[in-house]
Amino acid sequence: MTRQQHLSWQYLLVLVGLCPSLNPAIAAVPDFTSTDDSLDSGISQSGLPKQDRGQPGSTIGGGTFNLPETDRGQPESTQGAGKRGGCIPQSDKGLFRVVLPVAGDPSLAIADTISAAPSLWGYVPENDGIVKAEFKLYERNNPNVDVYSLVIEDLSDKSGLLQVTLPNNTLAANTEYFWDLTFICKGDDRSVDPYVIGSMTRQNIYQLSIRNEAAVIDSLVAILKGQNSYLTLDAAETSRLAIALESSGNLPMVEARLRDHLIALQNDYAKLNQSILKLNQNPNINMAELSLLKAQRSDMLLELAQLSAFFDLWGDVANFLAMGRADNPAEWNVLLESLFPQDDPTTDEKEDRLLRLLQTAPDL
Repeated sequence: MTRQQHLSWQYLLVLVGLCPSLNPAIAAVPDFTSTDDSLDSGISQSGLPKQDRGQPGSTIGGGTFNLPETDRGQPESTQGAGKRGGCIPQSDKGLFRVVLPVAGDPSLAIADTISAAPSLWGYVPENDGIVKAEFKLYERNNPNVDVYSLVIEDLSDKSGLLQVTLPNNTLAANTEYFWDLTFICKGDDRSVDPYVIGSMTRQNIYQLSIRNEAAVIDSLVAILKGQNSYLTLDAAETSRLAIALESSGNLPMVEARLRDHLIALQNDYAKLNQSILKLNQNPNINMAELSLLKAQRSDMLLELAQLSAFFDLWGDVANFLAMGRADNPAEWNVLLESLFPQDDPTTDEKEDRLLRLLQTAPDL
């Protein structure tokens, strides 16, 4: 099968809802500094709005953490069903997932982000012969030209979370991209290679908006009133913003203020990452100072995640949770339980097993 045929077939699968579990993708901590220093925090159970795209929402955490439900009607993987060979056992092929809400019609894993260097995270199940993984990114309207490609060697007999991070500024703003992540199995039969595909868009931060929908506005008012809020705006100001929404429905004013705050917060985050990077490079490192800076960054990530959710940047929200899962396992589990429900009757309990594996999966 040619590259063009392969991509066309993948695109068709997406359109008709037959692609591997597009419950997928983690795209993007807003890495404004493009440092390699790992992030230390995720997000606590907070008031997050439902994702838009017309998808029903799932309210997790006592009504405080809202995420969209995953699409239940799709096969879990596009491994060569019924074919001998392959490198993931037939019983485990549904475990090959990437972590991101599915939404829209047709269903897609939507990785909206404002990050200059977003990441995707995929779970690699136990296997007996994944030679390598291949990641390819291409514009939706030009699938024959790779915008970026990456080969990840030696995944045989390994399992865990695989992170794929795009180089800085790979994505043009307001351009939709498709990506595919393929596991190359031993042997010459490429038809048995399992793969997943999804979509990614880097939004223009200056054009971000908040949906004028009752559920979103109610959640936003609650946050502005201090309920499960990580906002560092002055309490008097957030109170005025809440009143403006409740009494006059002045969403444009509130939206503009929060967008400006998000931009300022990003700049502070970039400066903080640079400070941490420089401190790590200092042979006479001050561990107390480093701990203080990491604690500050942890708080900042919570606020970034909360603001990102209200602007529908769910790629960023999901990535915050993945990057911080070691320090915030409860919040990571909230996301997993929303994406991979334990009571899904269509999956023969694979969702339950996947949830357990992802809760403790190491980085690869």
